[in-house]
Amino acid sequence: MQRYPMSRLALIIVVGVCSLGSAIGAHAAQDASEGFQTARGLLEALEEADRGIETLTADLQYDKFFKLQGDIHRRKGQLQFRTVRVDDEPVERAFEINFTTLQVGGRFEEDPETWIFNGRWLVEMHPARKQFIKREIAGEGERFDPMALGEGPMPIPIGQKANEVLARYDAKLAPSSESFGPDEDGRAQFVSDTWQIVLTPRPGVAADEKFKEIRIWYSKSGEKRLLPRMARTLSRSGDVSFVQLINIKTNVTLPDRAFDVTPPPPGENWHVQIEPLPAPSRR
Repeated sequence: MQRYPMSRLALIIVVGVCSLGSAIGAHAAQDASEGFQTARGLLEALEEADRGIETLTADLQYDKFFKLQGDIHRRKGQLQFRTVRVDDEPVERAFEINFTTLQVGGRFEEDPETWIFNGRWLVEMHPARKQFIKREIAGEGERFDPMALGEGPMPIPIGQKANEVLARYDAKLAPSSESFGPDEDGRAQFVSDTWQIVLTPRPGVAADEKFKEIRIWYSKSGEKRLLPRMARTLSRSGDVSFVQLINIKTNVTLPDRAFDVTPPPPGENWHVQIEPLPAPSRR
């Protein structure tokens, strides 16, 4: 059942998802220091990629290239992430993304945008238009993981079993520079010291996938951590998107109002739209 809007959210969630690769267990850290020979080896290391992370922050850049229109949109902003674990298992994941700038071609626009998921509700907020949309993604008491295969709109193998990923995707390791054109030297340099994994949907599941290809780059260096650097997606319509994560920090103190999904108070002339789950979804 689709419980999220399939728009820019697909790439917004990739930020929260691939950010989880920032810390790995002791066994995986040893493997990372020795190197990976196969995609399975990297996927097995990522099975415990979110262990040890309670909070995470990063600057981000999100570029989308529209094939039909020929447009290029670039947004920059910040990410905050939190996970709550019980008995070493994640029971709630929340993220907040605040985009501060938008560039369309050579034109800059004042169009701030915020996305918040607090484990139950997804909020989309546009201050310039005074628009606040709040969608219920999970019922009260229900555990919903926006990063899980088959649940969230952007399936990325973090904290998931390698066998489950490989049941849906063909996976391979690729040189860090593979897939870049001559006008993308900046990105190629950004991921110059990384592992690149390429995921393509298997024939039996390809019709259900939004993306024809997913590429993710993880840093080889940095205190025995698999630090996520960038993700690239190719949609079925031919659009290409990049998310770059910059200045990643883990287990830092977040602001008190992080992940706050409270609507603006009446009288401030905001258009507030609240969309609960349909009744059958609450059973």
